[in-house]
Amino acid sequence: MKKDLLILTSPPASGKTYWINEFHRELAEPDLLILSPLRALADECREKWGDSPRVMTPEEWMKKKYFPKTIIVDEFHLNFYWGDTFRPLMWEVFFELASCCELMVLLTATLNSEMQEEMKTFRSEFDEIQWCDLGNQILRNRPERYFRLPHREMMESAILHVRCTGVKLIFCEFREDVFHWEKFLKERGHKVVSCVGGEAAGFAKKLAEEKGLEYIVATTVLSHGVNLPSISKIFFL
Repeated sequence: MKKDLLILTSPPASGKTYWINEFHRELAEPDLLILSPLRALADECREKWGDSPRVMTPEEWMKKKYFPKTIIVDEFHLNFYWGDTFRPLMWEVFFELASCCELMVLLTATLNSEMQEEMKTFRSEFDEIQWCDLGNQILRNRPERYFRLPHREMMESAILHVRCTGVKLIFCEFREDVFHWEKFLKERGHKVVSCVGGEAAGFAKKLAEEKGLEYIVATTVLSHGVNLPSISKIFFL
């Protein structure tokens, strides 16, 4: 059996989820699995599409052992970030599926040189490998300016007094920082939702329910497949 691998890189918010749906709709053979590393993203796809195509996390797949002809692996860069540490099951599922599928498609917006070098080992798993690069590690919207502020007090002042309408996004390094900023902003009467690892599903629900939202405070979990409203300003702490 011939086995092919297609690597597709494109910028964030460039419509990869839409392509998945169109790809499935146009397939003559609808035997397709979408493997998502994020439970919240998998739940969102199932809510949108129902049971066709099938969407599973690596953990869900291990319980059901479904072997389709075509597999789409979403947010593939997370295999490198997470698969060697706290979720080694991601690599186990990837190679087990690679051994039996006819076509595997890897979707990501981020494929650095170290990842590309490691992916050369995939040549032993596939007969043909193609890379369609529509924008690797490229932002659709470039930052208009950068600020560097040395103290938390200065950052608090900058965030509170920035002149712009719309939702402002604050990226924090640690969970404790998220909780600090959420409390800080709510005490001053602002409408805020927050998100840390493991809470993406609850965050998506709060996001849909909150009216007049001013701030989103989160760790980098939001950079991995969580759909956001239009953002006017982003702060990296």
